[in-house]
Amino acid sequence: MISPQSQSTPDELGRLGLACLERYETDGDGTALALGLARLEAAVAAAPAHPERLRWWYGLGSAYESRAEEDGAVDDYDRAIAWYGRIHAELDDGPDRAFVVLAMTGRKAALDDLTGEGVATLRERP
Repeated sequence: MISPQSQSTPDELGRLGLACLERYETDGDGTALALGLARLEAAVAAAPAHPERLRWWYGLGSAYESRAEEDGAVDDYDRAIAWYGRIHAELDDGPDRAFVVLAMTGRKAALDDLTGEGVATLRERP
């Protein structure tokens, strides 16, 4: 039997994966989290250079981070860091790179803390 997932396009897998993660965030459905991870992993595998890959990578990082927080699984933290690292590596090097990464990973509190000298220091980093 062929799974429905194997017949889906990367676009469909990505959309469905992100929708599953939204459901998980809304109601804590662990099955939705697992399904979202599987679909996003399949989307990335099928189209590694897809224009939506940064969103998918962020979704994977965020989902693995959430699962790690729930289960305390170090392997999931490692997976989250690896996906966030791919985002960081993909972005153009420049003074605003740190801000883009913080914004993409939803670290609004960290962005709010970056004022005055903190901003200047980050902009000076290579």
